[in-house]
Amino acid sequence: MYFVFVLPIIKGLYFLLLMLQQEHYNSFSLVRYFKKYYFGLPFVVCCYLTGLFFFKNSYIDLFVYIFVFVFSLIKIKYIVKLKFTKRICRLSVLSVLLCLIPFLFSFNRVTFILIIFVLPFIVFFSSLLICPLEILIKNYYKKKVARRLEKINPYVVCITGSFGKTSVKRMLEELYKSEYFVYATPKSYNTPMGIARCVLNNMSGLSEIFFCEAGATKKGDINEIVNMVKPDVGVITSIGYQHMSSFKSIDNVLKTKLELVSGLGCDGKLVLNYGNEYLNGIEVDGVKECIGVNKRYGKYYACNIKYDDVYTEFDIYSYNKFILHIKTKLLGDHNIDNIVLCYGVKKMLDDKFYLSDESFKSGVLKLCNVENRLSLKSDVDGSNFRFLDDSFNSNTEGFVSAVNVLKRLNGIKCIITPGVVDGGSYSNYINEKLSAVLNGLDDIVFVNNKEVKKLKMLLNKRNIRYKCVDSYSEGVKYLKDKYSSFSDVFVNVLVENDLPDNYLMR
Repeated sequence: MYFVFVLPIIKGLYFLLLMLQQEHYNSFSLVRYFKKYYFGLPFVVCCYLTGLFFFKNSYIDLFVYIFVFVFSLIKIKYIVKLKFTKRICRLSVLSVLLCLIPFLFSFNRVTFILIIFVLPFIVFFSSLLICPLEILIKNYYKKKVARRLEKINPYVVCITGSFGKTSVKRMLEELYKSEYFVYATPKSYNTPMGIARCVLNNMSGLSEIFFCEAGATKKGDINEIVNMVKPDVGVITSIGYQHMSSFKSIDNVLKTKLELVSGLGCDGKLVLNYGNEYLNGIEVDGVKECIGVNKRYGKYYACNIKYDDVYTEFDIYSYNKFILHIKTKLLGDHNIDNIVLCYGVKKMLDDKFYLSDESFKSGVLKLCNVENRLSLKSDVDGSNFRFLDDSFNSNTEGFVSAVNVLKRLNGIKCIITPGVVDGGSYSNYINEKLSAVLNGLDDIVFVNNKEVKKLKMLLNKRNIRYKCVDSYSEGVKYLKDKYSSFSDVFVNVLVENDLPDNYLMR
């Protein structure tokens, strides 16, 4: 009967490993989920009933065993599932071995219960103990990647930024793949080990251009990547309030992204998005060529912008001189910035990998939105609901841009969002901007979490009405019930940011 407690141990281990993985294996970040483990998760709460064992009654014992067994079988839904990487497997094995140590001295129900209650500390210390091994493994793979890239010798374009880097990478891949052998890191693989895995397992030896996305959650992360891939061209898409709990200040974010410059060397080229307030006008020494795009005094910028529900059109100018007209299915002002950034990269690559302006123009027209990044979809049930899906990793500028796109659509305008998270000391500033842009929407639905409390307070001050729900699906049901009778008009629903479990669990 004691083995019934194996179920909550397994479920507890899964939860803790999932949180650790979503926190990029930062051991000390795991501590913030201890409270949720001890007081929020049903499979742990039920174990407090084990205090009934002290009554030493066989019927009570049986009741506790049955209750723990049944309660442990209740499925807990996580937004993001645990990825059983080699690192997670190593960590799991070490955690299980540490869990087994108490059984060498005593094998009874008290030991099982003890393991349940000290499990967070076991996982925490396991992650610390395994760190030296993980560093050795990481260094081995980084050297292996460097040797492979040296052998293939592709022209490396490294793209970083607080946001927009995946979109720019995908745009460049689509624009060049019809004329050259290109390889781009898939999806949002932007950590050293993610990039290493892609290069070693998937990169063709024929690759001429390598579009590499570089992400960062703390100082030194970009340095680590550029030292491994040694880029020829660098792109910084943006500086914003992402991962502020680890960066602490916007100045640290800027310094971290500018680590890209050290990897370029004196023959490298750099493209900066002057449309971003923190990159606006920055000049960088130590590279062969540096250009800023967007804004009037950037080398390339957008003018004469026009929108409708399907297309965005604008002209690219350079120093008041017309260059070419662009038409695209991509929505949002941030995508205009991204396209002009791509044009800046094109000009940097033209001496080695020429792409005509006409090819660039036709390629941009073919571009489709990356999944979950401001793509407009009709409802699958054929109703008049349209969903503007911008659920991937929201940021302040992207949020504002998405709401502005929503406001331009014909029909009823609604939003479902948990707000923007991880703003650290900048949370008040972020929420001030968000509360201002939300004014004027027909329906605002918040998915409850810690960060949205501040946003609700600001809306209360502005007398802006909103609805709170516990999940995205509950928000959709609320809107469909409310607007089910509005059959003669589009009901546009912006889904802005879909939080992973680690934010909702905080």
